Amino acid sequence: MKKVLIIDDDLDVLEAMGSFLKSKGYHIHTHASGYHVPDIVKGYNPDIILLDVELSEV
Repeated sequence: MKKVLIIDDDLDVLEAMGSFLKSKGYHIHTHASGYHVPDIVKGYNPDIILLDVELSEV
């Protein structure tokens, strides 16, 4: 199963994207801030990262 990391400070976006991708068979991990992104990536090892381009903490 492919792993997707979604990072966005808009909780509605996180929920919508997460629900959609889960329904397509992806394993989803969401995070609502850009803090600790390198640690999250190392721990989760996603196949792809969907990142909010306006996230101020990254």
